[in-house]
Amino acid sequence: MSAGIQTANSQNWTLRPSIRPVISNASVPSSESSKNISEPRVMKEIIDSGAIGEIKAVWVRHFVGFGSDFYYHDWHATRQNATSLLLQKGFHDIDMLHWLIGRYTKRTTAFGSLDFFGGDKPNDLTCPTCPERETCTEVSYSNRIQCCFRREVDVEDNQMMIMELDGGMPVDVPPPPTWLG
Repeated sequence: MSAGIQTANSQNWTLRPSIRPVISNASVPSSESSKNISEPRVMKEIIDSGAIGEIKAVWVRHFVGFGSDFYYHDWHATRQNATSLLLQKGFHDIDMLHWLIGRYTKRTTAFGSLDFFGGDKPNDLTCPTCPERETCTEVSYSNRIQCCFRREVDVEDNQMMIMELDGGMPVDVPPPPTWLG
């Protein structure tokens, strides 16, 4: 997550921690455990110290690594299982934002669409058995091998959210399309 923060003295600061969650077979750190990583703690110390002035607005950017590999080649790709990628991934960012800024969401709006993944491939098609695997831009060589262009895929791959925190602070949370990952 990188966060751009506009301060009262009209300076634009960009706090870019190198938070890269370590992914093992089944473990991804949540935002709660990420608060113990040094970069977010340093960001919070800087914000709380007032060194960058009063925060007036926040911009959060979340990048989903490796495009489709984490979300569209397995059970995450259907609303029945995952509801939405924004809820699934975004809540960690929102939790971190609340903790860093010390304010909470007053109101929000969000929307998304399915613009790239999904399609007309059979639901039981896997990357290793696909006749197009040599030319497919999203072929998966991991243990997640379901075709990301299968018919059942219905979780949005392009979304954005706008929030207002306590005190009227605006927050822009525009996750990029995962297919840019």
